[in-house]
Amino acid sequence: MGSCLLGRPLKGSPPGPKSSLSSQPSSSPPQASTDGIVAFPRPDWQGRGLNTKPPSTSAARRLRILTVDDAKAVRLLAQRALAPLQCEFAEAANGYNALFAMERALPDLLLLDVMMPTMGGVELLTLMRSNPTLKGIPVIMLTSPADHAVLPELNALGIQGLLVKPVSETLLAETARKVLGLAPAKSVPS
Repeated sequence: MGSCLLGRPLKGSPPGPKSSLSSQPSSSPPQASTDGIVAFPRPDWQGRGLNTKPPSTSAARRLRILTVDDAKAVRLLAQRALAPLQCEFAEAANGYNALFAMERALPDLLLLDVMMPTMGGVELLTLMRSNPTLKGIPVIMLTSPADHAVLPELNALGIQGLLVKPVSETLLAETARKVLGLAPAKSVPS
């Protein structure tokens, strides 16, 4: 097994340059190193010929949305707002945990807070954009009014949406549908 997305060598890894993901398919369970870093097997679409992109969204696979925010209330709001999309939800309380979540299964959309402990949204987004496996994941940033100083940096990193907290469920759902290229929700006549 090679290195994990975090770029730290795993126990039993051969010496050599660090890679973002190993090049050989693995069906083995997660491996823990002595320093507590866990490497998860790669998603099954990797390492098959030249196709290194995640599979396209189809009826056979539900969309995956990863919400990264240190506030549990925001993660729950996102899940409620996007429940009509019938997608798979994953969550992480900071950017560091999000890297592990993305090793288990790449999301089709990332909802990302700016300010979090351990690893904030800007740092995670910078790492993602420099990683060939993660750079194509669309990101909607969740900001507070105090985050105005990082807006130019976020735009330069190529975000697909920006929502200022407190976020309404309706606006979050509309923005996610737009970023994912889904049809707008049908309005119910009153």
